[in-house]
Amino acid sequence: ELRFKGESSFTVGAGLKLTFFENPRFLVGGGAQFEQFRLAGFDSLIDLADADAPRNDIRLKWKETVIFLGAHLKNIPHFVPYGGLFASVVRGTVDPVESGIPSVRMEERRPLGLFYGGIFNAREDIILMAEIHLVAETSAIFSVRYLF
Repeated sequence: ELRFKGESSFTVGAGLKLTFFENPRFLVGGGAQFEQFRLAGFDSLIDLADADAPRNDIRLKWKETVIFLGAHLKNIPHFVPYGGLFASVVRGTVDPVESGIPSVRMEERRPLGLFYGGIFNAREDIILMAEIHLVAETSAIFSVRYLF
């Protein structure tokens, strides 16, 4: 079993959103986003207290492309609920360096999923957001934005 303990790294990405249809009650749109990152790390199963233990350096490469289609309701005071479908394509590799262990390739097992969320304007300068992803992944995102 290989357990990866990674160092800090930067993620590079880009995305776009488009509006396909809009009327006074709701908006339908879609978009795509791409992100890529690389991490250096090591196999965390080794005993770091043992100075003679070999350190198995590892590199992780990750690319993810997401395409989504969704809608949000309009004209609800201070609140914008939204939801939709997404498709995710993940490609990644884990490469142990100089250890003789072969590379491991990663792919998305279930590429189709659902998302649902909402944006709440608590005040003119504070915006709260929550979003969940289901089926393809189980995740939650929470954020607070302060506008100054």
